[in-house]
Amino acid sequence: MAGRVDRSHVFTVLRSLLPVTPAVSETETANPDAVQLWYSSVDESNPAYPVVRGRINPHTFRNVQYDTYQREHLTSRKKKEGMKVGFRSGSKFPDVDFANRGVEWRVVNDQSLATRGNVIEIVGPTWCVDGRQRISNALELMDEADVEPTLGCAVMFNSTKEIETDLFEVLNQDHTQVASQVMLRNRKDENRGVGLVHDLCEDSEFPLQDRICWKQNASKADLMTGTALAKSVCWLHEKKGRIATKNTREIVATLGRLHEQFGEEGLKDNVLAFYNFIGRTWGLRNIPERPKPKPTQVMSAFVPTVARLLAADERHWDGNDLRIDPRVASRLVQFPMDDDYVRVTANSGVKPSTELLGTLRQHISGRDVRRRLAE
Repeated sequence: MAGRVDRSHVFTVLRSLLPVTPAVSETETANPDAVQLWYSSVDESNPAYPVVRGRINPHTFRNVQYDTYQREHLTSRKKKEGMKVGFRSGSKFPDVDFANRGVEWRVVNDQSLATRGNVIEIVGPTWCVDGRQRISNALELMDEADVEPTLGCAVMFNSTKEIETDLFEVLNQDHTQVASQVMLRNRKDENRGVGLVHDLCEDSEFPLQDRICWKQNASKADLMTGTALAKSVCWLHEKKGRIATKNTREIVATLGRLHEQFGEEGLKDNVLAFYNFIGRTWGLRNIPERPKPKPTQVMSAFVPTVARLLAADERHWDGNDLRIDPRVASRLVQFPMDDDYVRVTANSGVKPSTELLGTLRQHISGRDVRRRLAE
């Protein structure tokens, strides 16, 4: 047949290079639901996880799948348009990272001189580990104009969701666009401490039900991030063992240890008792969407500071169970939440504020905090 490329050598080489015997076949009929790579080659530098590299057939972008560790498609108009300009002008983008949880592909005889007969079709779901924004914006551009964006990729075979989650975190932990709550959310299935905190946000007993952000971008209903919630749980149990909250991995490790120490019900009861205390004292359930100004009780440093306040006072603990002293609760109802100094210190980062902690303790002890603040 005129123009047909002999690619039998491709089939033979790909089979011989793999340390794990793959199920490889050759066909002239492409699967419309599969991801295809052009100009492919095999990397066997890590024999346990072979990698195929190539250029993605842009008409198979829609076949890429996304697991729960991924963040959502970003909606920043400026960034999206900038990326589309790059695709239109032929700019070179970094390769995306895919994963396949088997070791199987097909060599497609597309009879095309343009691809030099080197077309690999991935068998089974192809998961995007890194590069969702590039693929999503390339698809949007293809819907808008007659353009075929160029994107290279590397597909790691013999993968698992756990491996992909670790890889996603490594690739994105220093990337300012990836929110820490997304990293935490990705650990909920493997770490019961994280899973408990995450699932609590859907519990009707929790006063901030459906008001915690676990995505990249907050919705209009969200009042706190999953990271702020997780850190407050850690700080609440500060006196019950070492805690560390400097980064996602430390928070995950701390929550896992707390879950082992307190158990599922014990840890859940303490978190519910703490947040219901805040709700009764200052209000949580009736806060409107996108309130202006933001209430002090959901500011970034306020909840961790109150958590540390209770953690350090044995009056509020019966062994491992949080039992807040009603006398302290009655005093805190009168705390000057709208004072400018209180609001500034309550919004000083997702960690306890030393200044706010001192003010709270003075108020509980009976000192006239309003007079001191006015001075």
